[in-house]
Amino acid sequence: MRESDRWLDLGPEQRRALPRALAYGSGLFLASLVPLGAFAWALRSVEANGFSAIPAVGMVVAAAGCVAGLGVTALILFWTPRFLARQGVEFGDDGLRLVQEPRWWFRGRAMHVRWEDVDSFTPSGAAGPRRWTWRVLGLRGVAPHARPPHWTALVLAGGEPPRGVARSATIRLFLQLREDSAAEFTRLLESHRSQAEPAPRAEPGRATAARGWLALRRSHRVAWLLLCLTALLLPAVPLGPLVLQDGLARLDPGDPAVALFAVMSAVGLSAALVAAPWQWAEQGMVVTDRGLGFERRPLWWVPERRGFVRWEDVLGTAVREVVRTSPGEQHQAVVEVYLDRLDASERFPGWVRRVRAGEALWGEATDCARLVVPLGDPQERSRVSLLLAQASPPSLAGPSALGAGPRSTYWIPVRRWVLPALMVPVLPICAVSGVALAAATAGSAPAPGIWAGVLGFAAVGLAAAARLLPPLCARQGIVVDDDGLRLVREPLLWSRELTARVRWEHVRAIRPGTALTLSRLGDWNGGFTFPVTDVVVERRHAPARTPWWARTGGADPDVVRLRLCPGAEQHPLLSRAVQGRVGRGSGEPYEGGDRGGALGGPRRH
Repeated sequence: MRESDRWLDLGPEQRRALPRALAYGSGLFLASLVPLGAFAWALRSVEANGFSAIPAVGMVVAAAGCVAGLGVTALILFWTPRFLARQGVEFGDDGLRLVQEPRWWFRGRAMHVRWEDVDSFTPSGAAGPRRWTWRVLGLRGVAPHARPPHWTALVLAGGEPPRGVARSATIRLFLQLREDSAAEFTRLLESHRSQAEPAPRAEPGRATAARGWLALRRSHRVAWLLLCLTALLLPAVPLGPLVLQDGLARLDPGDPAVALFAVMSAVGLSAALVAAPWQWAEQGMVVTDRGLGFERRPLWWVPERRGFVRWEDVLGTAVREVVRTSPGEQHQAVVEVYLDRLDASERFPGWVRRVRAGEALWGEATDCARLVVPLGDPQERSRVSLLLAQASPPSLAGPSALGAGPRSTYWIPVRRWVLPALMVPVLPICAVSGVALAAATAGSAPAPGIWAGVLGFAAVGLAAAARLLPPLCARQGIVVDDDGLRLVREPLLWSRELTARVRWEHVRAIRPGTALTLSRLGDWNGGFTFPVTDVVVERRHAPARTPWWARTGGADPDVVRLRLCPGAEQHPLLSRAVQGRVGRGSGEPYEGGDRGGALGGPRRH
């Protein structure tokens, strides 16, 4: 068979628009240089005391246009290898292969489509440039990590198609070709497809094995580039006109404005450089026969983070859209992995959120633990949906089945005292700084006794901060389920995990109460007290250690009062979670001397 019957060369038509694009980009850059030079000359011709704002503003606008033109030209040059590369469609006995070979810094793209995966072939009514047309391949399955060439558009089920085409529940591959190439493509496709041996029809969505790596979070690199650009332009916009008027002598380090903008720019660039590995490291989802995982690969000083869950521990998966109410109402696409148990030893990346069983996230809670991963563009969402549909076992349940029935597990978060904990190290640092500033202002060193006292106070404050910061800032809460109560403080830094368990058969009674708090002293509407929940537990089964917000007390030799103080905002949720759970064990509700009756239902405050 001749080469022309197996290969459709699309390189010449792709390179046709390259000279025109380079001319437009270079022309825009050169055209922006003319007003930039004119305004710069006008600004330098102004006398020293006659600074005019009009040339300065005009020069800033012209500089922005120059940067835009230069950016367009650089973008076109960056895209040049993909136009110059050898590219086209290769027809074979087993299918067709869309190729864009590597060239220079372009790594190339390729996608193989088997004949048994081609379900239909039709023209498209999508709008396109003059003398260009679309050809559409309807597919039964495709690899989620497929990298089609840039002159194609892979639209997964429910994805956004090109303009003028309706959405569809099938996978479609759009090819943008010139009219003569489209006719040749149609002839070669029909010829080779008719000669191919028929294959059994595969189940939709499971025609291609899904194994391997799927990259995520690549859109965050654009935010990093914008941060770098902002850090560079922040001092250039206000100080640029002044430098053009007075020269480099205007950049006096003693000038407060120059020093302020220089410090702000240095801080911004330093933050961008430090955050660079976190944004540019390869991050994504990996799927194997044993299960699925999320990982961040190492880059420079950023270590590897990898977490994996087995299919035996996965109850179900879902890719859906949730509504985030803070800040504002935002629609966010997420992938959720419902787990039988949550292994705390797995080191997932920071963008994988662990949600405990019963914990409410964005107003929704389930009785099983979850891994929640935010997704970016719709294409990323479609690829994850396809990967999970092809790779996950068919016995997994969906979110509707997992959320059916009444709730039996609750997670009541406890407020973190971050600000008061931060004040512990801030106060001694401020004291040392104040003494040093006073000494520098007075021009004489303070007495050795004063320095010793201040440094001792700072050492004691820093030691107290090292002791108090992790327990006060760690994530902590109350788990209420069918077995009992669990008071949890998660590990943070050198503070270890603390879990205190109380079973329902050891609980005599649960009563609402009130307690005095310093945070309510200035709240005249709410009073000086806040609601608490007292759990009366048999003394021999009472927990030995509890978090700081769970206080034990009582003089009765048989029972211990365990006072839970999750906060006024979480008290109604705690009341609803423990309602009706007392009395299931061997003991009767305790009617001792503690104030308050048995808890009859949720209370609103």
